[in-house]
Amino acid sequence: MKRILALFLLVYIFVGVMGQSQFNSYEELRQKAIEMLKEEKVKEAAELFLLEQDNFPDKQFNITINLAMIYKELNEDEKIIDVLLDGNKRGVIYHINYDSPNFKYLENNERYIDFLEKNIQLRKNASELAKTEILVIAPDDWKEQNYSLMIALHGGMGTNEQFKEQWITDKMKNNYIIAFIQSSQIFTNNTYYWDNVEKGRKDIDEMIIELNEQYNYDKNNIIIGGFSHGGRMALDYAQHSYLSIKKIITLCPGGDLPNRKFDKYKENKTQIIIITGSNDHSIEFQKKLNEELIEAGINTVYKEFDDMGHMFTNEFYEEIDKHLEEK
Repeated sequence: MKRILALFLLVYIFVGVMGQSQFNSYEELRQKAIEMLKEEKVKEAAELFLLEQDNFPDKQFNITINLAMIYKELNEDEKIIDVLLDGNKRGVIYHINYDSPNFKYLENNERYIDFLEKNIQLRKNASELAKTEILVIAPDDWKEQNYSLMIALHGGMGTNEQFKEQWITDKMKNNYIIAFIQSSQIFTNNTYYWDNVEKGRKDIDEMIIELNEQYNYDKNNIIIGGFSHGGRMALDYAQHSYLSIKKIITLCPGGDLPNRKFDKYKENKTQIIIITGSNDHSIEFQKKLNEELIEAGINTVYKEFDDMGHMFTNEFYEEIDKHLEEK
């Protein structure tokens, strides 16, 4: 039950109304379902979602993934697969792969394998049509002053619009041209991630060319940073980029880092800052990476906050500002 409630609390909420719904918004529907789950009315919550599903066409991802988790709680595996396949027909792309933990126990079910293949193909088709995007936020007088550049990369299931609200500090926006770059790799509907680092490098290079056509900045003082998947991508990009990146700022960098070569870091005298929490799910990777960087003689700062998980906190903003220069 706790897993279902946690999922409800993590899903992003937007308002949408259609038809003869008894609710004024998806948020109201969601809150009612949470109340039912707290009262252990699990089947009733599933029935409510099914009744209201067509009234919220822009919430098919939210509704179907929550339904799948409810059916998991009810041990109704075939209904889980029914819901996911129906979601695919409705155009939903899920963040579910062969190794996804929530439904991995279904990996030998032929219908679930069929769903995985369809879902992965949907994501691939959407990614082939998707384009990388750039969002630039600059001080008003950027034409008069030679500001430093910060390249900012969103995490998995992220977008530029969402990430700009999470990443910026006052010190950052007053002293840097900030280039938010959005991956072209589809994670779910209208969200993105940096799964393929080679594709990610091409996306970033493409947007840097566009940035250079419109903005002047200090080419000798470039920072790249990111959260989670974006932190991992920042670390990889700085290893392979033609840019001279002086600093990498990462919050909870996730996953692994393929082809760990630190020569470019040494050449550019790059400082690497890893900010994380003791409860982060990638903490072991982060610790090991820090050790390798230190052994390689890289200027490294590792800051781990007790009881912090995979998230943004006030401590992160305070820490990041320590490493930013003022104009």
